[in-house]
Amino acid sequence: MPRFSPLEFLKNIQEHKVTIFCIVPAMFMALLSLKEQVKLDLSTLQYAVVFRRTFFSGCAQKFSCDLSRARLANGWGMTETAAPNTISPAGDAHVRSIGRFTAAMQAKIVDQQGKNLSRDEQGELMGKG
Repeated sequence: MPRFSPLEFLKNIQEHKVTIFCIVPAMFMALLSLKEQVKLDLSTLQYAVVFRRTFFSGCAQKFSCDLSRARLANGWGMTETAAPNTISPAGDAHVRSIGRFTAAMQAKIVDQQGKNLSRDEQGELMGKG
């Protein structure tokens, strides 16, 4: 899609039998704000990952009732590092973290000299995908 359009996005899921999507919060909110009841077959969709936002009350329920039975997850990642880098457990309606690193990611915490730190110490997070 050259430009995001919520309804076209959902039509593409149906047409191409999409099983997972990863989107930013503004796109997700646009999907939830569709005024007309969407009458599309989104049964192939298994996971919907929203980056950098915890779900507010009723968000997961609205998605499940109005759009899809796909399991929602929260994620974090950067295009440069083979996103998604982290994903929370799918289906948790009250996600409060960005989850754990995926199997495709290597991560460590280092100090200013690049020395590895323990998980309890503050430092810079380095990731490799």
